[in-house]
Amino acid sequence: FTADLTKYDEKQQAVVKKAVESGILNNTNRTHEFVDMVAKISADKGVSFDFTNNQKLKESGLAVEGKTVNGYVKDGTIAVNIDSNKSLNSVVGHEITHTLEGTELYTELQQAVKEYATTKGEYDTRLNELSELYEDMENANVENELTADLVGDYLFTDKDFINNLSTKKPNIFKRIYD
Repeated sequence: FTADLTKYDEKQQAVVKKAVESGILNNTNRTHEFVDMVAKISADKGVSFDFTNNQKLKESGLAVEGKTVNGYVKDGTIAVNIDSNKSLNSVVGHEITHTLEGTELYTELQQAVKEYATTKGEYDTRLNELSELYEDMENANVENELTADLVGDYLFTDKDFINNLSTKKPNIFKRIYD
């Protein structure tokens, strides 16, 4: 991955520089679009991003045997695993949702996404799946993980969710959009 840092504003440059220095990203248009999106989010929200892969996770001791770590938040930095089987946009949405935990927006968003997933018949099934996935992990908050998964998935792939949120919960929608 290569990039001309002069094409980015100062706040975006840190993320793009990390992408270049990671040595694990390819130089396709799709990767450039992804890094550009992450750089804009970082600059807008003041959240730092880093890029990792399965090998780096293993070397750092953050890999979980038999499970894919799609991303994580550590010390205020969101790391995205580019080897994830999930859409990287969904991983970013998931991890950003974790940074909202403990806020009023998070509580409102958690309720809205739970209501939507329940109406789609997905909530209980996905909660059970995640409960099994996290059963051996100490201090795992399965409901927060489910909220982050649903937000990450729905915000980037489900037009009905966006329409539902914008009409039924316009305050939440506007705050996320902003």
